Amino acid sequence: MQAHQQLRSVADQQAKRMHCELYKLARSETYRALVKALSTQSGVGWQSAIRLVLELGDIERFRTTDALPHYLGLTPSQYSSGELDHRGHTLKCGPGFLRAMLLQCAWSAVRHGGDSELKERFAQLGPRIGRKRAIVAVARRLAIKLRGRWRNHLLPGQSAPTVAA
Repeated sequence: MQAHQQLRSVADQQAKRMHCELYKLARSETYRALVKALSTQSGVGWQSAIRLVLELGDIERFRTTDALPHYLGLTPSQYSSGELDHRGHTLKCGPGFLRAMLLQCAWSAVRHGGDSELKERFAQLGPRIGRKRAIVAVARRLAIKLRGRWRNHLLPGQSAPTVAA
């Protein structure tokens, strides 16, 4: 039992240190403005913003509006044959923790946020397709909005900052 408590204590210390390092990085000259721009989106805090920036790197690699939600696995699969067109479950490709983080941000935006478009989308879809499916649609819309904020933040020809190893 004592060994378990020691491991838990070490893990807590490491988590606190990682939190502090992320905070320093988010406040650094390199990332401050971009993190602030992304954090202005309802449902997205500084931790989510810096994690998104660090994991995605250069937003310009997502050329189209749907490229980022598709990369994150927030788009439905599609079965097409002739005139038959059926949409299935979400693809769930890409980094699962980013998808989960965006889903949490979407829940926050719907419950506490000030973005009426996201709230309306959830209210419209929720009764028809269920709350869990509706929140995925909201997360997809949130990813599109974040991509737009990120691209608007960058100057033409400028790419996102990279982390020095």
